[in-house]
Amino acid sequence: MNKNFLHNKTRLFFQSAILLLILVLIIIGNVSKTYKPDFEAYCPFGGILSLGSKLWIGSMSCQMSENQVFMGIFLLIGVMIFGKLFCGYLCPIGTVTEWLNKSIGIKLNLSKILRGFWDKFLRLGKYALLFFTAYYTITGSELWCKKFDPYFASVTGFDRDVVVWAGILTILAVVIGSVVIKFFWCKYVCPLSALSNIFSNILITAPIIIIYIILRLIGWDLHILWLILALVISGAVTEIFRYKFYSISPFKVTLNKDNCINCALCDNACPQGIEVSKYEKVTHPDCNLCMDCIKSCKTDGSIKLSNSKSTWLPPVVLVGLFVIGIIFANNIQFTTLSERWGNFSELSSVKKYEMKDLKSVKCWGSAKSLQRKLMRKKELSDWMPGQKTTE
Repeated sequence: MNKNFLHNKTRLFFQSAILLLILVLIIIGNVSKTYKPDFEAYCPFGGILSLGSKLWIGSMSCQMSENQVFMGIFLLIGVMIFGKLFCGYLCPIGTVTEWLNKSIGIKLNLSKILRGFWDKFLRLGKYALLFFTAYYTITGSELWCKKFDPYFASVTGFDRDVVVWAGILTILAVVIGSVVIKFFWCKYVCPLSALSNIFSNILITAPIIIIYIILRLIGWDLHILWLILALVISGAVTEIFRYKFYSISPFKVTLNKDNCINCALCDNACPQGIEVSKYEKVTHPDCNLCMDCIKSCKTDGSIKLSNSKSTWLPPVVLVGLFVIGIIFANNIQFTTLSERWGNFSELSSVKKYEMKDLKSVKCWGSAKSLQRKLMRKKELSDWMPGQKTTE
């Protein structure tokens, strides 16, 4: 295998483990007649947007539960304090993108790194996609990204929620785009990348959110559209015109110019194409603390993570955030609806009904489905005057 793959074995382990797990789930799902794998079980992006719909209209997006919500919350915490660790170590699309570029694009001399106008212009794409995805998901309580998500389309064999032409287009963007341009999907299309960049820019993002909340509290009925638009614009403008963020993270790749011999090994090793040697502290928005630059350096004391040799820190933090997220998800539950049906107060006892064909009650649609099933019970219809029942 190419040495470019093997010089950072820790990250390779994480990337390979995720892809292997997905492959095993696909095989089991196709072989088993009873088991249907949940490929969204730990989707942080869906969880973040579902939390948004919960806060805005009171309902979770379907198939999203506490697992996804807390994965999303701790992903954002990780982004703000440490960096874009999910993108560098766990994202399956990011891994496929990187591997395609290294194994095909570079080997066949097809790989390019965009600079200047086209790089800046195309970066608008992921922010535009984030705007529409966030708006339609939060206001409709359905994951709009399912329509085009290349990961979801690939692993589910174009599930009914996928718009076929959109799924094909995004898969082609990942495969073809990544061979020709380094991290084409991540830099120019991925809405989660845009959202991560927005929260990396927390010193600008936090005041926008606080101002919006204050205006809502004092009675100004501002639609969620304006908050989403403000966040998207702030992220896009900062990334495109500044190429670095107003971050609170102390964890940055740091160069010691007194020791650096300008060999540019770190530049060549960076999978994102960042010219690392030109920085004292790498603040580029594409940096995800993959540690490739540090591991490639041959000069002692030349390049470190926050003035230490802690290349192990990002994966340890990543595992820690994942475990904490699981703990929170297992101990905190979100209500789906606050609605009483019929003469609830007159009940002397509550009977238990098991709905075997309902996987979960986590969104408005599944909650109303449960209501309709309950309404078919004759003994329940007796204390629900005016409600229609179906035998």
